Amino acid sequence: MRRLDRTLIPIVVLLFLLNILDPNNIANAKIAGLPDTLGISNSQYNTCLMIFYVGCKWTCHLYIGSLLMCYLKLRPSIYICCVIPAWSIVSMSQAFTRNFAGLSASRFILGLVEAPFLPAVFFLMSGWYKTRYTEKGSARGPDRWEIGLILEFLDSH
Repeated sequence: MRRLDRTLIPIVVLLFLLNILDPNNIANAKIAGLPDTLGISNSQYNTCLMIFYVGCKWTCHLYIGSLLMCYLKLRPSIYICCVIPAWSIVSMSQAFTRNFAGLSASRFILGLVEAPFLPAVFFLMSGWYKTRYTEKGSARGPDRWEIGLILEFLDSH
């Protein structure tokens, strides 16, 4: 088990750090002048932030059956190796957007390809670790900050 801990955990931690990097990068891009460069307002910028979570939720809720079939047909290690390049390509494609429609489309697609990562990691970890060592609250629904973000978006329109 120690060998697994030395190989699997650092890779998963690195991927989680990359997962956290995207929301921080778009916030830094706003500070660096993204709305002025693309010619978008603050409400359009907030819409682009929110549309990412719409893509995530759409993938998790509407396609949960097909994702489950992919998890059962493919090994989690292969599935994660397919999701990560798609996630990175879409994430890099945000740099080439020129307007609100392009940024919101890339954020939505990024939500679609990034959402299967977390369940796949939990599925991978559940195969190697006992239940008491893995995350028990992963299927509890949307977090409070996600609901707050959606309510803030609805309030601004």
